[in-house]
Order: sequence, then structure tokens, then C-alpha cells
Amino acid sequence: MRIPDTENPNSEDFQKVLKRAIEFAIQGTFFKPNLNWFFVLGGINLGIFLILKIIYLCLKCGCRSF
Repeated sequence: MRIPDTENPNSEDFQKVLKRAIEFAIQGTFFKPNLNWFFVLGGINLGIFLILKIIYLCLKCGCRSF
């Protein structure tokens, strides 16, 4: 049993859809992600680590200024 041609997409529509899909895939592959939040969160993480490390070392050596 054959589906009527009116329900099948023509080759021009298919080519347009295929071309858009390929262009979208290429743009997604070569798109550079925004790393600003990565650096901000990494800086916050490093800062908290250093503060806690300094407090720990001061308490360990007997410095009670904290």
C-alpha cells in the first residue's frame, strides 16, 4: 500500500530541513561556551579554600588571633 504523495514531503523541503539540521549541528560543534561563570565560581572556591587553610594553620600552630 502506497502513501499518497500529498503526505510525503517533496525533495526541496527535505533538503531545506536537512541543510538547517546540518548547519545547526556545525554551529553547536564550533560554538565557544561562555566560561565566565566557571572562572567566577573557581575563584570563589579557591578563596574559601585559602581562608579556611589559613585559619586551620593558625589554629594548629597556636596563633589565637582568630
